[in-house]
Amino acid sequence: WRDIDLTLVTHGSWLIDAAKQSSLFRQRRVEFIMSGLDTDVYKPISQEVARCALNLPTDKKLILFGALHLDEPNKGFQLLRPALQQLSEQGWRDKVELVVFGGRRPDDFPDFGFASHWLGKLHDDTTLALAYSAADVFTAPSMQDVGPQTVAEAMACGTPCVGFRAGGLPDRITHKENGY
Repeated sequence: WRDIDLTLVTHGSWLIDAAKQSSLFRQRRVEFIMSGLDTDVYKPISQEVARCALNLPTDKKLILFGALHLDEPNKGFQLLRPALQQLSEQGWRDKVELVVFGGRRPDDFPDFGFASHWLGKLHDDTTLALAYSAADVFTAPSMQDVGPQTVAEAMACGTPCVGFRAGGLPDRITHKENGY
């Protein structure tokens, strides 16, 4: 490895930092290239049109969360529950509803303190763009994620995102500009 001309490419600045701390890669060139997406599909759609297409309420604020495997601890589904319950207790119960998409509805789907809508697995990009456009905010409570594509997709649809300062989220969310 010592004599090989190697350049590492990553789509997360935290991975650049990890490579620079690695005994194997710290002397190597590391480049950052953000993952791309099709902006002909992921673009803002009228919120009213999106909500009607997905049979979602038009008179509530909608919080969207999604992951292929909701029970994957790194996706933060277990962290979302107490945060939403606290929001509900602060007087938002009748103003907000939760929309969730994912591969399989958990058997013990929790009570978040809000009415919730299960969209299931979204099988195409157009339906996913509708879900992002229908929401008022997309939440990405991951504690570990290289560079969540869902955040890039939501923002391309004009939906602000909320997440922890962890993994690749700071590469995508600029605090108070396109999310929190």
